[in-house]
Amino acid sequence: MANQGKKCDENQKGLEIIEDPEIKDRLDRIALEIWPELQAHLEKTGYTYSPDSAPLIETKLSHLLIRSMMVMLFDVQSAFCRVKLDCSLEHWIIHNEFFLSLPVDTDFRHIREILGNSRLSGNPPSLMIYKNNPSAYYQITFKSGRGESWAIHETSYLVDKLKRSIDVNIELFKITIDGEVNDEIVAEFLTTAYEIYEAY
Repeated sequence: MANQGKKCDENQKGLEIIEDPEIKDRLDRIALEIWPELQAHLEKTGYTYSPDSAPLIETKLSHLLIRSMMVMLFDVQSAFCRVKLDCSLEHWIIHNEFFLSLPVDTDFRHIREILGNSRLSGNPPSLMIYKNNPSAYYQITFKSGRGESWAIHETSYLVDKLKRSIDVNIELFKITIDGEVNDEIVAEFLTTAYEIYEAY
């Protein structure tokens, strides 16, 4: 315990975290159990993903011990989504993050529709502008987090949810892969996004 706390102290710049090694091992075993099936699903997508070998499992700063496992998917140039799983003894949460890049000549009417959509208003997307990158001048970031108690479903249910998160994020990327948007594309994009990004 003391050694673990000392290790975290070095990594967290003066903040000491003492972890229960038995709980940590139990949570890590969940991630390690999930990883082979999740990795096989990632391989089938054809997209580059990271990490591409062993899962990266880290401790999340919290009032209780949470272990996090994250995957990112990439197109040729950059990441377009991030899916993270947080596990504690009581519950799990899947965090989704999607990065929509649009060119400088995008009709701002469509951007307003995405940012101001009422079904996303509880957790609205955010907008950043990159003036030195005309092809990805606008970046809209979507975030969500949903979870349940371990008592409700088996681990297989969680694996299915992770796979669906990956699939929906890929669908969103495919819809906007050309960087062109119109009324029909925006409608299709938002309908797809509602599944994992709609705020309840």
